[in-house]
Amino acid sequence: MAIRQAVYEDIGTLAAIERSAAQLFRGTPMEFAMDDPPLDRATLEDALSENTLWIAEHSAGRAGFLCARPLGSLLYIDELAVASEFQGHGLGRELMEKCIAEAGKRFKRIALTTDRDLPWNAPFYARLGFEEWKNPAAAVAAKLEEEIAQGFDANRRYAMLLSLD
Repeated sequence: MAIRQAVYEDIGTLAAIERSAAQLFRGTPMEFAMDDPPLDRATLEDALSENTLWIAEHSAGRAGFLCARPLGSLLYIDELAVASEFQGHGLGRELMEKCIAEAGKRFKRIALTTDRDLPWNAPFYARLGFEEWKNPAAAVAAKLEEEIAQGFDANRRYAMLLSLD
């Protein structure tokens, strides 16, 4: 398994990974998210142009990706997705570690939004050093509001922040 910077040809394959990864939500309070559309091409292309789109590649092909973009003065993680057949093998952690290492060269903070209660969400990020961000910056607060408007539970959704300094 290798983590590498994405190239333009990767973009067309990422929706399938995201849909596969969403199968993890089956039978949880976030099951509705399985039907959410994958990241749009413009978001992926923005991340690609910023060099903040990474691919986890297996000998069988692409197994996961992490898409992040500058949001104000920080790096915001739009999506971390590992195809269902590759989950549980540390790929998510490897993608996050690559993101953190690369972000440290350009940013002082990384932010994301996640589910408070699913064991593979907030606890995973906390093990990487992220902490709850009770009063997120306006741009991240707007992301939370968008997610809640899309059906995410306001009592379960929250922002997390990792300081890199």
